[in-house]
Amino acid sequence: MKALSHRLMGLVIAGVVAGLWPSMGYGQELAALDLTLKKTSVKTSNVLEPLAPWGVQAFTPTTVSCPNGGTCLVRVEVATQVRYLYPTDNVAVTVLIDGHVVAPNPTIVLASNTANYPETSAHSFSWAQEVTPGPHVIEVRVATLVGFDSFLDHRSLTISVYKP
Repeated sequence: MKALSHRLMGLVIAGVVAGLWPSMGYGQELAALDLTLKKTSVKTSNVLEPLAPWGVQAFTPTTVSCPNGGTCLVRVEVATQVRYLYPTDNVAVTVLIDGHVVAPNPTIVLASNTANYPETSAHSFSWAQEVTPGPHVIEVRVATLVGFDSFLDHRSLTISVYKP
């Protein structure tokens, strides 16, 4: 795994919202060079999903496989519309691989509303994680940080598996 880790310096794929978690500072900059795409999975949904502070699954869990012969980089991209986000509330997304939270941060704030209630807005973010050969389960959880009136609307999930 160290071989791929050492190659992950340069391309920005993650960051932390400044000021939300002051003790964490800014995220690490990572790069993945000369990778070969092995497989891509795409899911979409337009089912309105009510949000709450304890979180909901944005998609059914997805299993991807890293072929034998070394580690893989799994890239997860989530894009979603959020409806009726209450003023001063936030929508946070957590990606898990095999039940473990994927960096850059336990939770990334995808949507924040200070004045546009009840407008709909769309947001996206990408996560990347090195994995060992074999099957891996990807989950996406979404929560509001304060209220109960918001909904996930149209959304998409793209999971790509790369080999060095």
